[in-house]
Amino acid sequence: MVQGDVVDANGRIARPARRRGESGLADRLENEASVLRRRFAEHFRLPDGSIAMALDGAKRAVDTIGSNAGHALWSGIVQAEHAPAVAAAL
Repeated sequence: MVQGDVVDANGRIARPARRRGESGLADRLENEASVLRRRFAEHFRLPDGSIAMALDGAKRAVDTIGSNAGHALWSGIVQAEHAPAVAAAL
């Protein structure tokens, strides 16, 4: 999922930025990732705790399980407390 790729990329850039003393950049990237994780959970998390495949044209979660959920786990966009339910659904 593209959202997961953004969270992953933000973390991969924030870590070396912080080591280089660019704390403002690192803070901004980490904050953006945190906001995206929260919004992702609000929109993509299904009642059973798994992850929707996508959002439809009306921004409703498409209740279909697929490899996107695995990608979401890998990328770190799934909040830690939701990871067991996503893994169980897979």
